[in-house]
Amino acid sequence: MKVSELRELYEKNKGHSDINVKKHVSIAAISAMVKMIVDGCTDINADGLLEVDLINKKLNTDIAIMFHYAEIEFPDGKGLVADYDWMVESGLYDIVMDRIDGRQYFLLLELIDEEIEQRKELTNSIEASVAKLVIAVEKGIDAVIKKLPSKKQLSNLIKEAGGEFKNFDPDKLEVLGGLLDKLKV
Repeated sequence: MKVSELRELYEKNKGHSDINVKKHVSIAAISAMVKMIVDGCTDINADGLLEVDLINKKLNTDIAIMFHYAEIEFPDGKGLVADYDWMVESGLYDIVMDRIDGRQYFLLLELIDEEIEQRKELTNSIEASVAKLVIAVEKGIDAVIKKLPSKKQLSNLIKEAGGEFKNFDPDKLEVLGGLLDKLKV
């Protein structure tokens, strides 16, 4: 059920709304929630380090719980935060949370925290930083190599330069030097 539909029922029934809440969900659902929540609250910053947005972690966790345990669907985008706030203010959030098995809830939170820590360790470690540096250097070298002339281009350049030097007159350098001396005065 969408939050907007739940809101209509809630207002129609003057604050009373029966929500079906599962006490347990499958380990596959928990795994999907952990991935979705962690993906939604972590990001790589400009320095290449993993950052965690704690507000998004809380919001994504609660929305995932509402969806998987009570089949409550939140809209994407603008209305999401307003609908979440309404769920909390109306007390429906607490109803859902109270009906979930506490062990599963704490397992979910533990798995989320462990997944975030694992990703931080893998992303922010010295080894990862060195690997990122090596990759960046490798890309830079590849870019330089791509700009170097090919064997054929080098051969043509040598031939052209050789032809230019054949007709080179060293006396022209003396004349040019004399003109430059006069211009300095």
